Amino acid sequence: ATCTSGLQVNVEAVVSAVGALEKQELPMQPGEFTATRLLVLRQGELECPWTLWASDAARYSEELLGRRVRVRGARVHTFG
Repeated sequence: ATCTSGLQVNVEAVVSAVGALEKQELPMQPGEFTATRLLVLRQGELECPWTLWASDAARYSEELLGRRVRVRGARVHTFG
């Protein structure tokens, strides 16, 4: 299954990996940074990365590993 970049989706999946809390420079605001954390969501054999930003990145961490999460209204982005 593929999704078009920009599409809003709802996803229910298991968190299969939780990255470290990092600081990332905001692309449209050079010199300004925000917290980010990369999670990997697994649904059957499919996996996709999900980035948490700002307070969500700080609030959620390893306790999500192995948990089922529901993401509503996420916007699909293609990087690379």
